[in-house]
Amino acid sequence: MTRINMLLPLEEQHKKRFQKKLTTTIESLFYGTITVAVIEAVVAMIGFYFIGIPAPILWGFIVGITALIPGIGATLVWIPMTIILFAQGNQTAAIVAAVFGSVILSTLIDTILRAKIMGMRAEIHPLIIVIGVLGGLATFGFIGMFIGPLILSLFELVLEIYTENKNEI
Repeated sequence: MTRINMLLPLEEQHKKRFQKKLTTTIESLFYGTITVAVIEAVVAMIGFYFIGIPAPILWGFIVGITALIPGIGATLVWIPMTIILFAQGNQTAAIVAAVFGSVILSTLIDTILRAKIMGMRAEIHPLIIVIGVLGGLATFGFIGMFIGPLILSLFELVLEIYTENKNEI
């Protein structure tokens, strides 16, 4: 980090802010991803149990693993599950699984709660997290879910520093 600090054309106080923002953002993204995966796994286990899916603990665990991939994680489980339920002639359970998966798992937890949790610790607006994760995934692939929000949060800090310096002049 000292090499990066030497290269940054900023005053020492701004370098410290930059380093703190970088550290808190990375920690927030990492711990937020793990937290959301655990929450999503537990909610999936409970939902699958009430829907009547065989081995709900196993399927919830698989949702937790796939939840590490934002946006598409739980979808990799509940869409095939819905298709299988329909094919088995269990339309009611299939419809409930589809609604549960799309509304609760994919929308509420994977999108909204993920952005809230990831942004809380680093004090980043949830919209920046969502745009950063989606843009990062599209641009950089899997690692982009961390790089995208990181770039946007550092850009936000650069704008803050620029605005402060501009107002001082």
